Amino acid sequence: MSGLKNFALAGVGRIGTFIADELLNAKVAGTVDSVVVLTRDSTTDEAKRLSARGADVKAVPAYDDVAAVTAALKGADCVISTISGAATMLQPALATAAKEAGARLFVPSEWAGVSAGKTSGIHAPKAALLGHLDKIGLPYTLFWTGLAADFVWIPLLDLGLSTGKVIFGDDGNAPVSFTSRTDIGRYVVHALTAFPLEELAGKTFRIEGSRHSFNEIVRLYEAKHPGTKVEVQYTPLSELKSRIEANPYDVKSTLQHDWALGEWAVGNDDNGKWPEWKPAPVTDFF
Repeated sequence: MSGLKNFALAGVGRIGTFIADELLNAKVAGTVDSVVVLTRDSTTDEAKRLSARGADVKAVPAYDDVAAVTAALKGADCVISTISGAATMLQPALATAAKEAGARLFVPSEWAGVSAGKTSGIHAPKAALLGHLDKIGLPYTLFWTGLAADFVWIPLLDLGLSTGKVIFGDDGNAPVSFTSRTDIGRYVVHALTAFPLEELAGKTFRIEGSRHSFNEIVRLYEAKHPGTKVEVQYTPLSELKSRIEANPYDVKSTLQHDWALGEWAVGNDDNGKWPEWKPAPVTDFF
């Protein structure tokens, strides 16, 4: 057992909601004592739902308001960040508040592909955070989970399978990891409560529900939906690189570039650390 009993979660968006629900399940089971949810708006339907389930929902003016966030985090053993997008630049302040509040472990907002060694563009905030955590002496745990199997099939990312048209980087043959957000929540909360603290601090967990290339995904989708034909287009790596050079914060081009290089094949090295974890295959979400 980790000895971590009191948790705080910053952000209840695309992944945070699922982790919050699993923490609250653990609270009902007696594994977790308290769950604090930080949000900038405690009046949303989601905030109210989590409060009704037993979360202590606390509104903070901003995640970089260190004094306010420190006060909200008092008593938390572990702080989990699920803030995303431009807000990830606020994570060093959140980590400082966690340290000042007495937290013993910090979980940065990763929930994606391999980020190690990336220091520019959309990856820069993650690298800056890890350097800051080392500087302030706050132990941390990373979770690399690949793409969200239950969410990623959207036109915004050129992955709208149901629209009949998708666009992949390079030749579409690079492997990619897929894990549903429900399964991510289950694994994360189990790891943070059941594994010894010394096996958490400084550890990167690599987990996946399944692994396929995007070309394989198209074939699996068409097999599950007989009579459906998905049009596939490919963007050369050279074009993606040019787009990123022109705009280092071009999220879609960066993702397509990294997917094409296999950097979102995180592996399943740590699936076996919880043998009872049986993640759903990506085909469940087509």
